[in-house]
Formats: sequence, structure tokens, C-alpha cells
Amino acid sequence: MLKKACKKIFAAILIMAMICGIFPNLGDSQEQVKASSIPKYVVVLDAGHDASHAGAQNRSNGYREEVLTYKIASYCKQELEKHDGVKVYMVRDSYSCPFGGGSVKSTECNSKRVEFSKNVKADLYISFHLNSSGPSARGVSVYYPNMNYKSEIGRNGEVLAKDIIKRLKALGIPQQGRGTLIRNSENNTRYPDGSLADYLAVIKGNKYNNIPAVLIEHCFISNASDCEQFLSSEEKLRTLGVADANGIMDYLGLNNLKQASDGNWYFYKNGSVDYSYTGLALYSGNWWYVKNGKIDFNANTLAYFKGNWWYVRNGRADFNATTLAYYNKIWWYVKDGQVDFNANTLAYYNNNWWYVRNGQVDFNANTLAYYNNKWWYVRNGQVDFNANTLGYYNNKWWYVRNGAVDFSFDGIARYGSGDWYVHNGVVDFNYNGLYRVSNLTQSMSDGQTVTFDGWYSFVNGKVDKHYSDFIYDGKEWKPVTNENVSSTYNGFAENGENNWFVINGNVKSDFTGLVTDKDNITRYVENGKASNITGVKELSCQEYNLTTGNTQEVNGTYHFTNGCLDRTYTGIVEEKNILTYWENGQLNKDINKLVKYKNELYYFENGKCDKTFKGVVQDDTGSWYINNGKVDYSFSGMALCNKNKWWYCIKNGKLDSSVNRLEYMYGRWWYVHNGVIDFQENTLVQNNKGWWYVNNGMVDFSFNGISKTDHGEWYIKNGNVDFNYSGMALCTSDQNYNGKTYFHKDWWYCIKNGSFDARADRLEYLYGRWWYVHNGVIDFQENTLVQNNMGWWYVNNGMVDFNYNGNFKYKNWTYAIKNGHVEF
Repeated sequence: MLKKACKKIFAAILIMAMICGIFPNLGDSQEQVKASSIPKYVVVLDAGHDASHAGAQNRSNGYREEVLTYKIASYCKQELEKHDGVKVYMVRDSYSCPFGGGSVKSTECNSKRVEFSKNVKADLYISFHLNSSGPSARGVSVYYPNMNYKSEIGRNGEVLAKDIIKRLKALGIPQQGRGTLIRNSENNTRYPDGSLADYLAVIKGNKYNNIPAVLIEHCFISNASDCEQFLSSEEKLRTLGVADANGIMDYLGLNNLKQASDGNWYFYKNGSVDYSYTGLALYSGNWWYVKNGKIDFNANTLAYFKGNWWYVRNGRADFNATTLAYYNKIWWYVKDGQVDFNANTLAYYNNNWWYVRNGQVDFNANTLAYYNNKWWYVRNGQVDFNANTLGYYNNKWWYVRNGAVDFSFDGIARYGSGDWYVHNGVVDFNYNGLYRVSNLTQSMSDGQTVTFDGWYSFVNGKVDKHYSDFIYDGKEWKPVTNENVSSTYNGFAENGENNWFVINGNVKSDFTGLVTDKDNITRYVENGKASNITGVKELSCQEYNLTTGNTQEVNGTYHFTNGCLDRTYTGIVEEKNILTYWENGQLNKDINKLVKYKNELYYFENGKCDKTFKGVVQDDTGSWYINNGKVDYSFSGMALCNKNKWWYCIKNGKLDSSVNRLEYMYGRWWYVHNGVIDFQENTLVQNNKGWWYVNNGMVDFSFNGISKTDHGEWYIKNGNVDFNYSGMALCTSDQNYNGKTYFHKDWWYCIKNGSFDARADRLEYLYGRWWYVHNGVIDFQENTLVQNNMGWWYVNNGMVDFNYNGNFKYKNWTYAIKNGHVEF
């Protein structure tokens, strides 16, 4: 039904667009959206140096690097913030050092700048500088990360550097042998994989945090021509900042949407339409859906962007949408424009309310669902507002009226082959006795109406079909049919094994609460029957005084003995392995902490302690291991917290948050991070035996193949990084990282010293054949000529074809091939 409705809506939109015959204008005003929902690129601008850590200066004109870089970065920020798709952070917002001034060294200051970038979850980091040397040196340089350790960061940094320097060169700044540069460590500093590190601290530090960083040396503050042409006025400084901003936006794709002469909008990259791009792109304050390089204004779908799935309506991301969306044969729950995979709720769509479990509609659900302060009856995934029945949930049967659980209902309900006693909206299977109702009706699903009226006798909560009306005259129970019976008796009256609360001779079967007699003894009464409860009970009811006839509200948890209330008790009550904390006869539910009892520390939650409990709990003093309800200081090891199902590393009874290592448990090795097993972690972890492949928190010894993690791209053998392996390796399964597939199943990759060698471009011998490896991967689609030390060879579908004899055209030249070899 949902799918058909969505198709009808889409068809109507398409017909209207065809009738109008116009091209949408991306610059049209759109409705306001929630700013917190809009995906933004986070860019950190770091104006190099500061008043405490001064940079270069030109004594002849008074120019200071820390002053000019701050101005350039500020102008860059102003330009970037004209675009809604960018969130900009300045590391410093004045000339002063924001990290302690002169009390910190430059190295520590740089570390703080990198930490700032990590804390704001930056996508890019730009460091602004001015160069200085002899008076003749001039020109622009942009430094980017090397390709070691995390090659993807290096590649992204290189593209960013080229986009920025292209804009700066357009201003007339010369390169003079400079341009985009890599500067490697000059003291043999190494990354964790053993490769040579970057020299510049901010580039190296951000690489550890998976953030591409570049450092711009705009020109030479020591060169008179550079100073005059590019630094001598606010307008010239602004021009530099705008050029930097445009280079950044070129990299982010924020300048990429343009309308062509055919009226369509296309996604451009490097001056031409990028037909390979499918995703979201920003223009004029809106995010548009691009499919194969062209905006699809008819698109009604979901699109993946920056780690989330976004709702697209008529080609534009709708960040206000809270609805259901059909994608990949599933109906998904969209909230504020993005799919909420954690949603467990009800959602309104196409005039019905649907049951959502883990972000998708569950059409098989037959249950109760909590929404808008009510519990609703769900049948086949849809709320049934006509239901008047009993619904099963959480091991209980609940009374449903007009589709919602009625917690106030006390009475009788028909379900299946029986009539059942319901108290406070739930069937009480322990009820045995009499109960009176007056003219109670229930509408059934078949259209029939059932009426209950009179006294009913219950056994185990079910009507036994034999009942009569009775009245108590102070001495005995008599049938109502006796015309001479009348009574004014008020009090308690026995009937078999039960003691009933009676007013004017009639059982108050609709009364549940407290009754205080003339001796000031207060008893608990449930459905008109005096209870024999010994222990504790939570109450929200009326208290009836037989002496005065008055009632008052009672709320709280109370202690009873044989059904009688004890209002004076203060202390801890131990009952069936449960400790409860009492003050003046009432449970103190505000107690959520460790409490000393019998020289031991017991954990109380909402005033109660379960002495059979074992596991990890938390209070304001930390996380503790509880055994039999109390802190076990003798325990050291891994322990489960039942609330969040996390495993914690315990030392002498308390969480040891300093632990970051592999731990052996239940026959498996697990990754413990900050003292907790992280079941979401997919990474590499080192111990004294090497680096290990962790999948969903556990070392996967069965894994053989290639994997990409925060620590790079590595060849794994039996779960262990094999640094000694160099050669070709088969990827056994698709390997995804941050939502992107980096290695594909059944593809062969080139490995060097255990690491994927993306720069390999040569012939490799494998399984009796010579294969063409391109960018580190065997390209089974390639038909070309390839050279090695034996000459040029004809490659067909990635393999040297020694059987081929003929001609082949390559780079506008035709070559003669004999037995696969080029004959010159």
C-alpha cells in the first residue's frame, strides 16, 4: 500500500513537470530548514604563529607574519561562510595565542592546534603562512602530506593543495620552482607502520586524526616585490583570503553545479561534466541530488552523504521531512531529513500509523507500541484504532480500547473463549473471588457488542460462568433476590477464605487502596478484597477512613505486614534477597548509589538492592563490579554491565579506564579501549605478537585478505598483518571503510612489505600467466600495450596474450604484434 501511494505521488509530480515545460531554477527561494539538520563541511583555518610565537618579519616595512596570516585567514573565513555548506572554525580569533601564550612552547602550541582540529571533527585543516629567505626569493608554495602511512590522506591533501595553488597563481604570484610540495622528516621520524613521517607538525598530527592538512606559504615577506604586489593593503590581503577560499570550495565541490545551454544543471569537475558523480551537491543554499553528473529534479529517493542517508524530494534534500521513504525494497523512517536507524516508534504516512523498528517499517509486527504517552495496538505493522481486545506484550495481556491500552480500566474483557478479570489495564491471572460490574459493554471485531452486568465469580482471573448477586447485612451474606434484605453495614466481612470491604452492605469491588478501621489499623484492599501482603508495595490510590467516612490521596511505596501498613519504619529492609531503603514507612526512591550495610557497600537503584545481582553498575563515584549486590574488591578481570551489555575491565572491583589492549575472554581475543570492549570497532591493534585485525571488537583469526582501517591498507594472514609479504594478494570479501568500498572481492592487489602498493604499474607473473597491474590492481578489463625489461607486450583483458598475432593501435600508432610481443 505504501509503495503504491509513493508511485502515484511520483507520477503526479512527473506529469506536472512535463506540462509546465520549464527548467527548475536552483536560485529560487526555498522554505526554512532546521540548521542543525543540514550537512556541512567542517573547515579549520589556522593563522600561523601568534603574538607569543612570532613568525617572520620585514624590518623595512614593519610587516609581521602572525598579523598578516590572521588577516588573510579572516578574509578566507568571511568568503567561505557565504556558503551554507561550510562550517568554519578559526584556531585563533585574535593575534594572541589561545593555548597559554608564552607559557607554552611552539611545539606544544602546534599540538594544541591539531587537537583543536580533532575536537571540532574537521574535514579539512588549512595552515596560513608567509615565507622568508634572502631578498631575491619569492613565490608561492603549498605543502601537503606524503603518501606514507595513510595514503588516502596524502592523495586528498595533494588535490586540495593543487586547487588552492591554482587560485593563487591566477593572482599573478610566481612559483619560481616552488608550487605544491611534500616535506619529509629530516631526523628519520617514522609512522606506526614504519614509513617515513612528514616533517611539518600540523600536517603529521592531522594525518594521525585522518584529516587532510595543507600549509600555504603565500609569498615571501622578505621580498620587496611580493610585499608590494600582495601584502601592502587590506584589499590585497582580502584577495589572498578569497583565493584560498575558492580553492577550498573547488576541492569540496561547492563551485561545481552550473546550468548548461540545454537548460539542465550539471556537476562539473576540472572544467568538464563529471558523469561518474552520483550524490548531493550544494548550490544557492540547497543540496541537490546529482545522478550521473546531472541534477535529477524528479528524484524522490534516499541519498548517502557525509555518513548519513538523506531524504530527497523532487531532486532536493528536504531537511524538514519527517516521513517514510521507500528505498531498496524497504520503507525507512526519516526524521528531520535523514534516516534514523535507531528509531523505534510509530510514523504517520498515507493516512495510517505504521510501526517502525530499528528505522524501518515492520509489516509483520503484532504488538503494542509506545507513542505520544500512549501504548497502541499494532496489527500487521499498522495501528488498529478500531481494536477493542486484549493485546500481549512484555509477558502480560493488556486491555485495548479503540486501539490504545487503557491503564485505568478495571472490569471484564472478552478474548478468545473466555471472559477475563482486568485490573489497571492488565489481566490478573491470580485473581480468585467475586467482582461486580454494572452495564459494562465491549465492541468486538466481528461487529457484535458484549454486555457484562452483575456479580461474577473468578478463578485464576477467568469467569467460571457461575455467579450470583449478594449483600452483607452485618451478620451473613444473602441473595439480593430476597426482598426483605437491606443493610447499612460498613466494614470488613468474611466470605470463605476472603475478607471483603463493604459499604452499605455492598462489596466495594471497584475499590483498590487503603482502608483505616476504627482501631486506626490501615489495611491494603485490592478490588474490594483485604490483602494479606507482607512486604513492600507501590501505591497511588485513595485511603478510606471507616470512622469519618473521608478519603485522601496516597502516593508512594509502603511496607506491610499481613496486609497492615507500618508508617514508622526507618532503615534497610531485607526480603527475599532484596534490600530496600526506608524512611518513615516509605521507600526512598531517591537512593541511587552505593550504601554501607553490615560493613559492606551495596548498590541501591531507586531505593532497592538485588542481592543476587552480578555485574557492572555506575554511580557518581565511578563504575563498579557488583557480586551478590555488593562491591567485590577481590575481583579483577572482564565483567558485563547488564544495562548496556558492555564488557568492562575491572581492577580491584572498579573500572580501569587506562586499559587499551587485547584481552582474552571466552576463547576469543577482544579489543579493550579505555577499559571497555568496543563491539563496533573495526581496526588494527598491536600487542607484543604484532598487529591484529579486529572485526566488531574481536580479533578475526579466520580473516585472510586485505583490509583498510585508520592504520592504513594492509595484507592480513590469519588475522595478523604480514609485514614480510610482498607480491599479489586476493581480496576475499568487499572491504568497506567510512561507507566506501576500497577493496573488492575476488580482485588481485599488489602488496609491498605487507602494505597495499597503489603505485605499482607493471607486469606480474601469477599462476602461470603474466598479468598487467595498474595502480596496484590487476585490471581484467585492460586492453593495451605494456613495457617491461623484455620489451613491449600485448595485454588482452589484463593478461599478456602470447597467442596474438596481428596489429594493435596504441596512442594513435599501429604496432605489429607477434606472439604477443611488439615487433619494432
